Amino acid sequence: MEAYMMWNTCEGTEANQAGQLQCCIGKDFVQMLSHRDLGRMYSLVSKIQDGLGELRNLLESHIFSQGLTAIEKCGEAALNDPKMYVSTILDVHKKYNALVLSAFNNDAGFVAALDKACGKFINNNAVTKMANLSSKSPELLARYCDILLKKSSKNPEEAELEDTLNQVMIVFKYIEDKDVFQFYSKMLDKRLVQHMSASDDAEASMISKLKGSS
Repeated sequence: MEAYMMWNTCEGTEANQAGQLQCCIGKDFVQMLSHRDLGRMYSLVSKIQDGLGELRNLLESHIFSQGLTAIEKCGEAALNDPKMYVSTILDVHKKYNALVLSAFNNDAGFVAALDKACGKFINNNAVTKMANLSSKSPELLARYCDILLKKSSKNPEEAELEDTLNQVMIVFKYIEDKDVFQFYSKMLDKRLVQHMSASDDAEASMISKLKGSS
């Protein structure tokens, strides 16, 4: 709340206020403020010329930093734990997608800031650096899909599986390396040849989702 009050009491013209915005609220403003206070700040800043641009930049930087930190905390374990890696990414996205919806009224510019930040930390982070492979993210994502779609005593119900695959597609859209489709195709072929698919309907659904995203 203090950061919100600091900016709200900044003096000067609208142009000066836009320039003072970052100084007043600081780079960690998202952590310090509630969704309600961020919503109030958004309403105020929207009235200032170029104010929202600075706010979007601050949000993007914050999400990028939080994404990198979350993956770094996974450590080396994430190199061989696709579920941990993908779940960590989804947790970050879920948190800030909810923020964009509630505090920033799902403003297209803030949605774009979320997308840009996610794209950056998903494709280049501690895990990709440890593996020294830009294709590590698509590989782990494809492996997670393989775990979900392969026959197992832990297979979820159809509805739960479909919901999980929809969540996985959130990460797919941010992957820059198109090797993800090659990884997925190889694992799909192996499941089919070995009759290891948990569900033909789920396989068909995932293929449809991938075609729709390409």
